[in-house]
Amino acid sequence: MKDTVVPNRNKIFSSIIQAVALSITQEKNTTCGIALGVHAGDHAIYPDCRQEFRDADFEAFKSGNWGAEKVSLHTPYLNSTKFGILRDGEKCCDRLHIDFDSVYEKTNTSYKPLEIGKKWYSDYKSASSVERVEAFIKLGRKDPVKYADEGGPVTWEQVVEHVKNVLSKHEG
Repeated sequence: MKDTVVPNRNKIFSSIIQAVALSITQEKNTTCGIALGVHAGDHAIYPDCRQEFRDADFEAFKSGNWGAEKVSLHTPYLNSTKFGILRDGEKCCDRLHIDFDSVYEKTNTSYKPLEIGKKWYSDYKSASSVERVEAFIKLGRKDPVKYADEGGPVTWEQVVEHVKNVLSKHEG
């Protein structure tokens, strides 16, 4: 996963969302909460996913901006995994009466998406994709995202088999 580290990536994301939130508070004369989806699975590889970074980043935002006290930060998944996030997403879809598959087919975890015949597919071999597929396996659901490799589109069963093989090698 170290190959996927983008220096200061989450600082860039948080700066943008903080600026938008602050603009909303000023324009609408209200408060605004922001949430970042950083999770425990990323702590070892991405320093900007750790609580101490999030706290320091938010303190810098507050000390560097007038009116920043109207913005609050939430990191609901900081001590969770992709599986925990997915399980929460399933519960939220159920409560809101929206179709889980329709929501998640529009998401992407892949760092190496593939374009085949003007359609985009997720890879299933990169570390981030393996982690996503593992979460779907644990949830007991088929991932609605379409997967492919250098040979073209693949079935969910092929994806699961590959991920289980990868995980079994890391367990031993």
